[in-house]
Amino acid sequence: MGKYAIFIVSALIFSVITYSHGLRNALFISNSRIIQNYSQNQAHNIAHSSLMAAVKDLNENGGNITIPNPGGTFETGFQAWGQLHGDYNISVFNDDIINMIRLQATGRFENSTYIAAVGLVPGAGGGGFPWPPFDSAIQTDEDMAIGNGNVYGDVYSGGKFSIPGNARVHGNAYVYPDVVGAVTINSGGISGNLYTNTTHANGVQYTNWGADITGNLLVGQGANPATVAPPISQWHPGHVNGSSGSLSSPIPPNNIPMPDFPEIPQNQAILPSIHLSGVGFQLLDLSGGDAYVPTIELHNDTHLTVMVGSQDRVLRVNNLNMTQGHLNIISQGDGRLQLIVENTFNITGSSSMNNNINIDGHSQSPLGLLLAYSGSNKLTIGGNIPINANLFIKDADLHLGNSGSIFGNIITGGSNVTIDGGSGNQSRVVYAPNAHVTMSGSGTVHGAVVAKSFSGSGGFLVNYTDEFMDTLPDLDSDAGGGNVTNYSIAYWN
Repeated sequence: MGKYAIFIVSALIFSVITYSHGLRNALFISNSRIIQNYSQNQAHNIAHSSLMAAVKDLNENGGNITIPNPGGTFETGFQAWGQLHGDYNISVFNDDIINMIRLQATGRFENSTYIAAVGLVPGAGGGGFPWPPFDSAIQTDEDMAIGNGNVYGDVYSGGKFSIPGNARVHGNAYVYPDVVGAVTINSGGISGNLYTNTTHANGVQYTNWGADITGNLLVGQGANPATVAPPISQWHPGHVNGSSGSLSSPIPPNNIPMPDFPEIPQNQAILPSIHLSGVGFQLLDLSGGDAYVPTIELHNDTHLTVMVGSQDRVLRVNNLNMTQGHLNIISQGDGRLQLIVENTFNITGSSSMNNNINIDGHSQSPLGLLLAYSGSNKLTIGGNIPINANLFIKDADLHLGNSGSIFGNIITGGSNVTIDGGSGNQSRVVYAPNAHVTMSGSGTVHGAVVAKSFSGSGGFLVNYTDEFMDTLPDLDSDAGGGNVTNYSIAYWN
């Protein structure tokens, strides 16, 4: 038996050595993938952030970045970005063929690079507000709570991030604050990676055995994931399906600027109020210039058709009341309407705006109508009301519900936005830097949500897409004074 025992022990020792070697290789490969994924994401952040800074510089500082001669190219060369521990290079091409300034930013972090690009039209629109990159399904400046529902795309939380119910994030989650309880996950989870700056013990808290992260977990620099994100119980097999580690550099803070509300032009023609009830159609011809109408009332399935010709026109209204009416826009070429409602705005009863077919046979674009509301009362849109426009609310609250749909972007400076009752924002962005956005009751956004804070429940859905990029309106930036050259964004990718 002695020699057989020696053979058995030798075989066991060989098996242990082989297993240990294989385990070390598996851990090395897993850690290498974590580092590679983080490096790619950090290069992505550097590229988009430096590009956004370059656009802001052109619009606010009068062009400290050199604009080359027509047909020429200028490059800054790679510049160190100490806070993000990487480098960036800005390339500027003056495309004189189509009168466009093309900016390209290359972000570099360790061995990874990422390229982002933007096209700028000099002097176009109303001042070239520098829209930030929309690369997340939801991004907030403060807390984000996703209770019950689904988010398809990445999320970025500038405050605490929580999944108090069984919601699911189908993408990566980026959580900025370095605090205790920066992340809390109940019975839901993240189908992707979790990146968080928190270094505190219990910075990531699991409050249900079912909480899971299908990808990797990276906590704050130098922190121990086992301390920052301990399992709910010592008997739990682990909430992270991938690997755990720490960030090599912090997640950068968010940047959500707010555009200026449209200014009221001077020298408008003053027209009489319009009251339609029982009369099916009326034409308002603005092809000759802007106008002010004190009150517009549309009832009983009546139609008001506004002719704007080939120019951008402004229609200023003190009170707009549409209980069952339709506002149609007729244009030639690139003519668009800016409708400014200053006091009260009421729209109900299957009304519609800019939902007609234009004279050239094409459906209207949301760019054809900018609806700007500066009243103080909450704006409620529901009841199967299609609005094919970009909606800009100065500081009032918004409630989008009961099958109401905005086929355009929502920009608001208000404090509260509520989306519920089967309503939806169709393939567009909800841009609300000052607002708490609440989604519930099957409320849907196909596009992106940008908010001060966010909460979702009741089967809500945010499905990220960048299809809204070509429908973002030209708006003024809040830069004040100085020698300002205005650029509007034609594309961003």
